[in-house]
Amino acid sequence: KVLRARRSSSSRRASRLDKIPRIEQVGAVAAGVENMMLTAQALGYGAMWKTGAAAYDAQAKTTLGLAAEDEIVAFLYLGTTALAGIATPGVSRRHRQLAELISARASSR
Repeated sequence: KVLRARRSSSSRRASRLDKIPRIEQVGAVAAGVENMMLTAQALGYGAMWKTGAAAYDAQAKTTLGLAAEDEIVAFLYLGTTALAGIATPGVSRRHRQLAELISARASSR
């Protein structure tokens, strides 16, 4: 499935979107994608954010039903990983405290 946010010049909403700077729109979409990744990982799935050449390819946009002026911010890949147990909630992992990392780095110099 394709999740898309799109400007449409024929709607009242589009005129409101035009008032929001492009960088803020891209930032909002990026934050949303990051939240989707974090949620997927919290549920035990693997998540990977990619763009690559397909994000800029006219044929890819057409195939996805996008207009030429639409921008693809992310392709979000979701699934299980070879290390699925590691990402599963409830699996204990030892996290090093910040003080441990700082002192370890400082002492290694």
